[in-house]
Amino acid sequence: MLPLVTSSTVLQRPTQQNLIAVGIFSVVYRLSDTLVRKLPRADDAFTLPGNLQAIRNAATIYALLGENPRIARCLSIGETMDHVDLEFYPHGSLMSYLQTHKESISDASRIRWARQIIEAVVLVHEKGIVHSDLALRQFFLDSDLNARLGDFGASGYPGQEALGMEGASHCLPRNSDEPNTFVPDLFALGSTLYELGVGEAPYRGLEDGLIETLYAQEIFPPVDDVFCGCIIMGCWRGEFLSTKHVLLKFKELF
Repeated sequence: MLPLVTSSTVLQRPTQQNLIAVGIFSVVYRLSDTLVRKLPRADDAFTLPGNLQAIRNAATIYALLGENPRIARCLSIGETMDHVDLEFYPHGSLMSYLQTHKESISDASRIRWARQIIEAVVLVHEKGIVHSDLALRQFFLDSDLNARLGDFGASGYPGQEALGMEGASHCLPRNSDEPNTFVPDLFALGSTLYELGVGEAPYRGLEDGLIETLYAQEIFPPVDDVFCGCIIMGCWRGEFLSTKHVLLKFKELF
């Protein structure tokens, strides 16, 4: 059963002043010190139905996943599934934190985050969920600096196809008209771990079309000296059957 809005916390109304993020499908408002609300973008009547479906997708997926330390915490869902309330994480995304604290990130932290990233994707795949937009910016750091996966608006689950695809740097070349599967998530996991090790996306600065061409030819950035390099390349080359196999390999190495 989906959680409903039951919090006694006094919330602000969504305004331009507390708007903190605008995505393809949604807008995010910080309504209290501890809560953000994700609503469908309503600036275009043509795209509104799809944007609302993305919020409903996210709401359903948070309900499927339940409370878990590897997943962003869902506090409540609107009665008509028109919004999702999530815990606010002051440390922000793992990508932004990494860029801000680049010089002070320890090897132990990277190892912990890599394991948590992989564990999160294992969890969603076990529930039949395809994230469809994995990237380091989709992982948020909680108060203990542990990584939690969020942003399921583009995701698919049993009975509902994914609504989106990854950006070029994280995207397995494929027919975009075909339903998304776990396989592109594995490829994107490789790019996400690359971001964790290098601090930027693969082929950063190149045009999307060129990145797609390089990937289609199986030409990938060098990773010999990159943290988790063999796992990254294994994800890109399709050498892992599942994220569980990625986790097993990671545990062998660390």
